[in-house]
Amino acid sequence: MEPARRGLGEASTEGTNPEQDMLRHVHALFQQRVDGDDALLRLAGLRFAQMGTAAEVYAHTPDQLEHVLQFVPSHARLPVVHLSRGLNVLQKRDRAVVREFADRFAGRVAGLVVHDKREMAAQTDRLLAALRELNARLCERPDGPLVFLEYAAGLDRGWFVEVAERLQAAERVSFGDSHPGLNLKKLSPVDDRLPDLVADVQDAVRRALPHVLEVTRSLARLGKHVHFHLHDGHPLIPGLRDHFSFLTRLPIPFSYQGRRSLDMMYGPGGLASIV
Repeated sequence: MEPARRGLGEASTEGTNPEQDMLRHVHALFQQRVDGDDALLRLAGLRFAQMGTAAEVYAHTPDQLEHVLQFVPSHARLPVVHLSRGLNVLQKRDRAVVREFADRFAGRVAGLVVHDKREMAAQTDRLLAALRELNARLCERPDGPLVFLEYAAGLDRGWFVEVAERLQAAERVSFGDSHPGLNLKKLSPVDDRLPDLVADVQDAVRRALPHVLEVTRSLARLGKHVHFHLHDGHPLIPGLRDHFSFLTRLPIPFSYQGRRSLDMMYGPGGLASIV
């Protein structure tokens, strides 16, 4: 499960257990990770109901989302939907796909997450126009979902905050924040150079959290909804470097600070700081 999120509204904590109240604000990943029948989705539905946790789901098509939602147990917070990474809201046809999701699932999902793209930095005005157009359509349905533009392509953080500021009046378009890991691709946990470089590597890793907090505070000052889709990671992990639990440590074949493993970017303490 991937803890996500602050966000879609506030809830009173008077007379409640603070830890239980925080859990009501947390979504976890509701996804069929193994191909086959729907037994795992039914099991996930049972576990989510037992935990009282809201769902975040992935769907590439409206029909796929329709299928998954039938297994999601009811919750005070509606599901958030992570759309295909291939969608690009700069493209009219892709904005039409987002509108199709929003129209079909109004009142049934709280948010739709789309990714930023590297080319958006050079087309800021076009992006703003596209998102304002999308916002105008979404405002036609008062029960429609928010659309979150996720920070995932590694663009300049200042640019991302600027886009948020210029879209402050767009009620149905908001922002998500994730951190994809640091770019140290030339090293690995078994690299002979790592014992001599590990202190510098870990110093770079520790800098990830302040950057996330900086962007978080900048967006929060705008008074807009913010949807957090966060998971842990480490730049020395090959392949997909940033899709790991906050409880994970990175094994290494030598001792560093008394342990044969390395801290990840955030860990439980970093997650607590973000929350």
